[in-house]
Amino acid sequence: MLSVKRSFNREDVEALFRSFIQDQPYISQIRWLDAGGMERARIERHSKDDGDYEFLAAETLQDKSHREYFIAASKLKPGEFYNSYMSLNREFGQITVPPQPVIRTATKTHSALGMLEGVLFINFDLSQAIAEYHNAARLTGVSVDMLDAVSGHVYVSTEHADLEFSHKLKVSPETLWDRVPERRTRHIEFMASGKQSQKSQRESLYRGSTINTVGTSDAIERKHRSGPGVAG
Repeated sequence: MLSVKRSFNREDVEALFRSFIQDQPYISQIRWLDAGGMERARIERHSKDDGDYEFLAAETLQDKSHREYFIAASKLKPGEFYNSYMSLNREFGQITVPPQPVIRTATKTHSALGMLEGVLFINFDLSQAIAEYHNAARLTGVSVDMLDAVSGHVYVSTEHADLEFSHKLKVSPETLWDRVPERRTRHIEFMASGKQSQKSQRESLYRGSTINTVGTSDAIERKHRSGPGVAG
């Protein structure tokens, strides 16, 4: 559908997108942006009155050339995948209501592969996953915190839910460390050690009653290369 040998047809591309994600409830958007950052095809999930959902073509396509995720993904080489940090979805420059936490994965379509130059993006809606964290915490009595490893901004907190994304939603944001200062000391000591294996790190995080899942800084983007048949 994105071959350089055929004219671009938005309806055909979106029909292909729809068939791919029809049974994928965690996907909220799939879209293709051209090399200049303009959305050229986009399918998005919409909730229905009966509680089900459907995927529809976007009424308006947007220019995303200024967004950090497009700038980062546009630098990918063939076979590389981009994975964003967790953030709140924005449309037309505004955070969507209700807030929708998402991560984005992308790969570049290259002329070297016989495709039109651009970037293919898939947005994953984390709302349900976060709700499941909260449900599990209520059932088990274990608190779960997912925060930025550098700033302490909170993405998920089953004990302090009002802090979730406060750095994006509140005029005066509060971090977990502001509310529980002793946790910052423990975190700094843990990060400074830097000598534990991944296994021992996980073990140390699960000691006691609190699980600290350390997120990535908003300033850090991750880029993964995948081998044949391996997702990055």
